Amino acid sequence: MPKKPKTFLEKMNKNVENNTSIITKYKQLNTKYADNILHCASSFFLEKYFSQYQKLDNPQISYNDFNDSVEKMKPFFLCKNKFCSNCTFLRSRKLFVETYNILDNIVNVKNINFIAYHLTLTVKNPAVEHYKTCQDTMNKAFKLLVKSTSKYKFKDFILGYQSSRETTQNKDARLRGELHPHIHVLLLLKPDFLYDCRSKMTKNDILREWNMCLKYFDPTFPESTQIALQKIKSKTEAEASIYGKSVDLQNNAIAEVSKYPVKISDLVDMPIEDFKVLDKTLHHARLITYGGIIKTVRAELKFSDEKIEDKFLNPEKYKLYEVKFYELLNKKYIEKPITELEQAIYEDMKKARKRKLNKPKTKSRVLGECPPV
Repeated sequence: MPKKPKTFLEKMNKNVENNTSIITKYKQLNTKYADNILHCASSFFLEKYFSQYQKLDNPQISYNDFNDSVEKMKPFFLCKNKFCSNCTFLRSRKLFVETYNILDNIVNVKNINFIAYHLTLTVKNPAVEHYKTCQDTMNKAFKLLVKSTSKYKFKDFILGYQSSRETTQNKDARLRGELHPHIHVLLLLKPDFLYDCRSKMTKNDILREWNMCLKYFDPTFPESTQIALQKIKSKTEAEASIYGKSVDLQNNAIAEVSKYPVKISDLVDMPIEDFKVLDKTLHHARLITYGGIIKTVRAELKFSDEKIEDKFLNPEKYKLYEVKFYELLNKKYIEKPITELEQAIYEDMKKARKRKLNKPKTKSRVLGECPPV
């Protein structure tokens, strides 16, 4: 029997539990970061939406009976730390929606034909003390692999890509003092990649070029023995959907490139010495990169990396049903009544969103300037 999906509130309470361990680590490294994570999303509004069509069909239906409903979080403050469970959770939701909309624009507006692949580039696990050097080499090698002016053949097939850097550490790697950095890539490739026998590339060809790029920057870099290359297929209409009016077939790959930079479960168990190296290496590091048609469409749609927003697909389909207010008390979110002050803050947030400004001009007497939402 499949597990019942967690509610939004259950996920947020789990984030608080995970953050407890992250805060403990930061107290030994940077008390400011620890304090920021402690207060991250300590108060938030939870907007509940229902499908307008479902409400029209049954006006008496209650929110709990909706089959098609979504929830959207509006926090007072976000710390924006890469390892904060709240921020990474919301950042992943935002990135998933943005990437989905980019692909939807490519398929349905620009009518560009492509073959979608999910590529995972791996290397031999480096020792923790060599992690920064390994990460730098991987980033430069990937840039060379897809660079339009490089000598490599693989870049000739690429229409666009979105890449995400992830680092994991399982139990065995933790015992050996190693980390496992890798790069997830959502690839939009020209049809020639699959159908032109004269220029067709295999998985081994890409692996060979990946190793050549790594060794170009570091001749002593250990050779990678495997990569993962998986063609993305629709669950419903198979290959034909890739040129149709749906981008649902990319959901799994979008989820991969929208993930956390480090699995939260790995961070919780990670030794403080390893966490210190990870935090220093990834500080201000750019973990998501774009290229080709994906980068172009993203710029046209004016998506920004600066703000962390909670988003969901097809907002025009839904209508706001109710708003609830939650505060963090004793490491658990508790629903509180919305007072006049909270109502005023919520109205300020709505005005700020409507103006599309990063920092609203309105101020709260108690909380100071209302943070971007």
